[in-house]
Amino acid sequence: MSNRITPDDLPWDELKKWGITRERMEKTGNLDRLLYGNYSKPVPFFRNDNGQKIEGEAAIRCYKSGNTWKIDMQTRCEKPTMKDWIGVYGVALNEEQKKQLLDTGHAGSPLVFKDKDGKENSVFVSLNPETNRVVTFPTQYATLPKEGGVEGKIAGVVMNDEQKAAYLKGEPVHLKDLTNSKGEKFESCVQFSAYERRAVYTTPEWLREQKKAAEAQAQNQSQDNAQKKETKKEKEVNQQKEQAEEKKTSRGMKH
Repeated sequence: MSNRITPDDLPWDELKKWGITRERMEKTGNLDRLLYGNYSKPVPFFRNDNGQKIEGEAAIRCYKSGNTWKIDMQTRCEKPTMKDWIGVYGVALNEEQKKQLLDTGHAGSPLVFKDKDGKENSVFVSLNPETNRVVTFPTQYATLPKEGGVEGKIAGVVMNDEQKAAYLKGEPVHLKDLTNSKGEKFESCVQFSAYERRAVYTTPEWLREQKKAAEAQAQNQSQDNAQKKETKKEKEVNQQKEQAEEKKTSRGMKH
């Protein structure tokens, strides 16, 4: 996402009513997150309305609705489970979406709902890992990752057309031979995050199991090789002993 907000754009007067200042957001490293339209890390807030004191910690995000700035505040809650109702705009996630959301933090396929005018909308759904609350992002604004000016390229790997289409549908795209900042190769899934508003790496349960199986196979192979090496060594030692015994026996017969 491009940086379309400047510090002076943000509604500091309204934020100050909650005890949230520009100086604090700068010092805590949260200002940049606000400028990109993301949620901040949870920060302390307090407010005194007609003698009623309200205080706590919340992740905040500032966005414009028409010409009016809105402030979204998310307090922490317990992480939801498969038994809980999870949804937005009165529409529940289906069982597969809930499973993916709780596994990777992203529901995958979009959630479709109708607004008050009956217009159909589609959003990606993720969990805010800091608050365990749902975050949404309109699917029409999701973009492919870009590296070196190449759309669909991430960590040195360029997605094919099928993978690009799957990514823009919110699905996790499995990629191999990715290269990290240290030049090391790795494999992962890449998926659009409504929370980060960009591509993120995810490791779904099936990929974790696949990696676990591969590691177990490699460990077993290593143990087999070590055992074969040990067996070969023992065989060589026994052969040497037998040869020594034969020589000893041969010398005794000559005497």
